[in-house]
Amino acid sequence: MAKPWSGAGAWAAEAEWVDAQAKEREAFKGVGGQDAFAFPSLGDAATAKPKKKKGQTFSLSEIAVGKYVGPGGKTRGVTDTAKLTTEEMMMLPTGPRNRSEDEYAEVGGLGGGFRDYGGNRGDRGDREEKRDRGGFGGGFAGGRDREEGGGFGRDRERDDVSSRADEDDNSVYCSMRSNLADETRQVDPDLSTVAPKCPVTYKRVVATHDIDRSIPKPHVPRALKAVDVENPIGTPGHDPKGLSVLQQHVAFFDRNDDGIIYPWETFEGFRAIGFNLLFSFWAMVLINGSFSWVTLDSWIPSPLFPIYIKNIHRAKHGSDSGVYDTEGRFVPEKFEELFSKFAKTEKTRLTPGELWEMTEANRCAMDPFGWTAEKLEWFAVYLLLMDRDGYVPKEGIRGQYDGTIFKYIERENQMKKIQKKRL
Repeated sequence: MAKPWSGAGAWAAEAEWVDAQAKEREAFKGVGGQDAFAFPSLGDAATAKPKKKKGQTFSLSEIAVGKYVGPGGKTRGVTDTAKLTTEEMMMLPTGPRNRSEDEYAEVGGLGGGFRDYGGNRGDRGDREEKRDRGGFGGGFAGGRDREEGGGFGRDRERDDVSSRADEDDNSVYCSMRSNLADETRQVDPDLSTVAPKCPVTYKRVVATHDIDRSIPKPHVPRALKAVDVENPIGTPGHDPKGLSVLQQHVAFFDRNDDGIIYPWETFEGFRAIGFNLLFSFWAMVLINGSFSWVTLDSWIPSPLFPIYIKNIHRAKHGSDSGVYDTEGRFVPEKFEELFSKFAKTEKTRLTPGELWEMTEANRCAMDPFGWTAEKLEWFAVYLLLMDRDGYVPKEGIRGQYDGTIFKYIERENQMKKIQKKRL
């Protein structure tokens, strides 16, 4: 529209511009079918109904194959040469290929991908050589007949029915056995119990079968209980009454429980456990005559030859087994050594010859009193505890150390006397 202040030809120029725009609009209508410059207003756009697009349908064959297949098997459109033909699709495998036994044996039953797991990546001969050397590829237990594949050495004939947890447990077990074997083969020289140039160390083997698994700190002397591998808490139901193990050993002969053992009480105690009159008499003479003075509180000997239980540790003599320490405590490690060193026939029983060998091995130089006392004591123990085979059982020996076997034998003898009276 011309403005009032425009020039004289302004109106004509504007009219020509409007005509040119109209022609251009007509040209766009002829090409696109609609007026490209006809933009609706906001009100018209809000009230106008949207045009619906016509839906496109697909057949099942078109969805499955990816292209339309007509009734006669003809495809619609351009043929896609990148897709497989029907004959090629029929030739595709529908499952795993059946393998022969040789193929399974070659790959080790693991599909082939893990046949070299943990082992040598080279040829078969190298892997077998490494397996024979006990390498990681042949399992933890080296030098054994293990399968070629599988780094954890599973047996080839083993049924494939175990779970993963079972296989892990077996692997841990094999590892523990291997470590134990290595410890056995490679002994620390500082912990060796055998000296190559000392033959007696081969003959008398020290107990090294992990006593501490049953007895906590077996080297620590026990003041109140006589413990061993089979009885880690001592004699069940036994009350030590605050006495040391050595005091418990002799307390049985204190018949009136006054803390003093007189000769007649020693005699009565030996009779109660089954010894005859002669043996009991000589035991009274030797025991009270030898150990009375060292247990007295005075340097002056007593004509009654009493033995004071509170000082019985002073009566410990040399050339003994060492199971009692110098204060009368019980040493579990020393007790186990009696059987590891001398029980050659059976592990839990001693023969008369083994008892004799033990007393000979415990002899100290220039100790005739200890030699004699040791042999007499073990001779009495053998007569008291021997079984039908002539052996002395381990449990009986442990029981005489804390005195419980004496009380047991006394009760057995009393029951036998009562049964004889009833008959």
